[in-house]
Amino acid sequence: METVEDVVTLPADVKEKMDRVFQRAVDQANSLAVSRASHVQRWLLLPRDFSVGGGELGPTLKLRRSVVLKMYQREIEALYLRLEAAAPPQ
Repeated sequence: METVEDVVTLPADVKEKMDRVFQRAVDQANSLAVSRASHVQRWLLLPRDFSVGGGELGPTLKLRRSVVLKMYQREIEALYLRLEAAAPPQ
């Protein structure tokens, strides 16, 4: 199975610029959040949109969580590992 990195091959400078743009948007949304619990802590830009044809959405456009979890298991686990590594020791 291909990973997101296998599919999204952008020059490093373009990827860095895109990451900065998205991070600014996340920072702005977080500044408007009503609590820390509603903050976006980690995000990942996927290589394609979710779709019915891709299997991520059902016919009524509801997210098929089990399918998404299975398709992007490695990427999701990596997000949690980075989140744990960034957490202050208790």
